Amino acid sequence: MTACIVSGESLDSMGKPYVFDYDGREVQLCCKDCKKEFDKTPEEFMKVLDAEAAAKNAVGGAKGN
Repeated sequence: MTACIVSGESLDSMGKPYVFDYDGREVQLCCKDCKKEFDKTPEEFMKVLDAEAAAKNAVGGAKGN
């Protein structure tokens, strides 16, 4: 991923991404302030993360064909 799932900004827009573990998965946000927003509805943001991962895998899978 290159964009923050909370703000949509580039992960490096605020310096190093803020990295943490959520339910056994690594999550990267552009800054610690976005974590406060993430914590309000983490399930919704994880859906965004899952959709991004699925799209990336679909593109990667298509290249392998």
